[in-house]
Amino acid sequence: MRYLYAIVRAESVDVAGLHGVGESGQVRLVSHADLAIAVSDVARDALELPEEELSENGKVAELAMTHDAVVRAIFDQAPALPLRLATVVADDESAVRALDQYHDEAILRLDRLDGHREWGIRLCREQATQTPSPKLDGDGGARPTGTAYLQRRRHALRAGEEARQQERALTEDVFTTLGAFASEMDRQPGASADVVLNAAYLVDAAAEEAFLVAAQSQVRALAPHGIRVDVTGPWPPYSFAQLRSRRVADA
Repeated sequence: MRYLYAIVRAESVDVAGLHGVGESGQVRLVSHADLAIAVSDVARDALELPEEELSENGKVAELAMTHDAVVRAIFDQAPALPLRLATVVADDESAVRALDQYHDEAILRLDRLDGHREWGIRLCREQATQTPSPKLDGDGGARPTGTAYLQRRRHALRAGEEARQQERALTEDVFTTLGAFASEMDRQPGASADVVLNAAYLVDAAAEEAFLVAAQSQVRALAPHGIRVDVTGPWPPYSFAQLRSRRVADA
């Protein structure tokens, strides 16, 4: 089968010497019209990985690092549309049919991505926010009345909701403030009890310095609120290269 890495303009990159997935791992280009797709030959059962390999040090992680290394080497030479990890088609003819099917969209997307790189922003709680619990003992150790307990409970719930509203407002402000320096932005999966924002930004090279200065400003502004700002990148535009072709989705 053919393992797919990225779509580029024909004759825009040199893949000689790139080592990817598969027994030989040799990366080559399959071309069609003014597009090409980087591929390597892979055995049909090469991606049938047991569950125990789904770990940080397993074969899936190794596959991801190999895939990313090839994509980065290509992206360093020219605009590229990275494909999802472990995307395969049956043969070269299938790759050509895919290029033909989403040719126009790919050309437009490559034009859009030219001169851009992806940066990631994650807002993480330094420690889990807890809603204050009402104390059961009153002044002097006396047991509180039911009314006093309910009042304290309402106060604690109100304080917790106000804290969550403030956090949501801070998060939205960061998302939109940094978005002013990006050509595109997107919220990513990965929010959790500790991660309140996971966002990706497509930033033009000319705007990267201003974007990073603004990000560092957010680091300082959010520290007093117990929120850490992690900046990652630059990356190939993984989050902004999606094509709508049914053939790629099926692959």
